Amino acid sequence: MSIKEGFTLTDAFAAVSRVYDVLVIGGGIAGLCAALAAREQGASVALLEKTGESAGGGDSRHVSRMLLPGKGFSVDDCAESFSRPIRTMNGTELSATAPYAAALAHQAAGLAAWLQARGVALPTADSCLPGGGKALMNALYAAAEDAGIACARNAAVSRLELRNGQLCGVSFPLNGAEQQVRAKSVVVACGGVTERPGALPLRGGAANDGAAARLLETLSGCGTPRMLGARNIARYTPVDARAPETDGGAAVTPGEAFFHKATFVDRNGSPLPLPPDASGIAPSLYWGASLAALLDGKATALLAAPDAASIPLYFPPLPADSSIDSMPDAHTPAATEEEGAAVRSCMIPLVAALDSVVYGPALDEEGRPVFDGGPSPSGLFAAGEAVFANIPYVALSGPDNGLTVTAAALSGLLAGRSAAKAACAAAISEQQNQTAEVSHAG
Repeated sequence: MSIKEGFTLTDAFAAVSRVYDVLVIGGGIAGLCAALAAREQGASVALLEKTGESAGGGDSRHVSRMLLPGKGFSVDDCAESFSRPIRTMNGTELSATAPYAAALAHQAAGLAAWLQARGVALPTADSCLPGGGKALMNALYAAAEDAGIACARNAAVSRLELRNGQLCGVSFPLNGAEQQVRAKSVVVACGGVTERPGALPLRGGAANDGAAARLLETLSGCGTPRMLGARNIARYTPVDARAPETDGGAAVTPGEAFFHKATFVDRNGSPLPLPPDASGIAPSLYWGASLAALLDGKATALLAAPDAASIPLYFPPLPADSSIDSMPDAHTPAATEEEGAAVRSCMIPLVAALDSVVYGPALDEEGRPVFDGGPSPSGLFAAGEAVFANIPYVALSGPDNGLTVTAAALSGLLAGRSAAKAACAAAISEQQNQTAEVSHAG
């Protein structure tokens, strides 16, 4: 199943003189939820996605689980997770932005019904999404097309346009020239990963390159965006070293049961030490941090053959004496039953992959970025992974339990509804100004 392509740039922006009420940057779950929410408030909406069809949906197309209130997860659970502080591996205490966390949780009760009404197959009892992330994104893209949202691919926004303190649109390169799309409000929902140390792979898509933070930080004519977290506060996830460098997603990450049963050793065969403060932290999280601390981020997980046979693995296990540097083809067949009986243990080559970075703009209760030392631009909102620094527990502990998908969707709904409201206010103000000018001229 491929991600729905939607409209081309030519189709979406043939009338370049048109002013959209809301323009959304980013075509993952946060961006699509923002676009649909704004459209449902009566706003005209355009959505710009920087990738082509093959990478459509951003990291959202890789998800396998989603926690929804009413599906084994309560609204109170959601509120507690969003507002919960977390201590990083190096001892840094991160706190949530209370008004924003409360605003997200306030909408959580209606999320399942909202998604289902737009064609999304709801998660099963174990929070697994039928059809995975691709089915989720296909349903939302189809709903966006049905709603008349202008979606464009291969449109990498390079600049936010500001006039008299008001967001008035964006610019992006097209056929060697700068193309501008005008709008009364803009929602920045284009991912959050900013940088990765060394040669560590990305668990998600290569397009998740920190564009959201960069667009805000380079905005001129206003104050300075208040950024939370830091570029070096990150979640690392152990993935199979035979996976692709990017876009591996959840499929190449062993489940939590794997991390309870395996023994982890470095390339010299020395056991990896547990972090000193690992209580309450998911095993995948602390082993990811342990791997990331190694010089090359690589290690080996040793498993008893019966354990390896009982745990779902994307790639087959290897004989325990395999070299960590000799990664066979991904289609190497698993051992036969007779061979398995003779092999007492096996190994999985692992590498630390960058999953998420806790760095992004502080937001108010309507999803507006907060600016210091000068005026805040009107009509600017943010959603998606870039805002997870406001809910750090979700950023560092939620990717494998489905909580980040829920938070991204809710952040999109909040930003989209707020952006539509702001666009309406801007239109009324503009109309009043025009009336006043006519009266003054008369």
